Amino acid sequence: MNEYITTYSGIRFYPLNPKVEDINITDIAHHLSNICRYTGACRSFYSVAQHSVYVSEMCKPAHALRGLLHDATEAYLSDIAGPIKHADGFAFYREAEKLLDEAICNKFSLPYEMHESIKIADKRVFVTEMRDLM
Repeated sequence: MNEYITTYSGIRFYPLNPKVEDINITDIAHHLSNICRYTGACRSFYSVAQHSVYVSEMCKPAHALRGLLHDATEAYLSDIAGPIKHADGFAFYREAEKLLDEAICNKFSLPYEMHESIKIADKRVFVTEMRDLM
């Protein structure tokens, strides 16, 4: 079994041991553009990348890049439905996601903590998505 994934750009990426130098913005954009939100339960395809752009546009401009990359870990770990992701048995996934998020933040010189404006924007986009897509 491989301990790496091969990214769109051809990099061997180790999601459980991420290296800052292997994080590639093109890979993140390409991967997220091909992952459908809500485990595909939308009426039509709606990507994590599109969601991220909306969050970026709705948060304060100073936090736009962090807002754009708030779900960037999903480019390497994939998206997992919330009820599963937050279940007790998925602590390992949450730890892997945290480690990867820190590496992504280091790559782009971003703060680890999500600013409140990003959290608010994410919630607003979520409510809009639920109304318009589900």
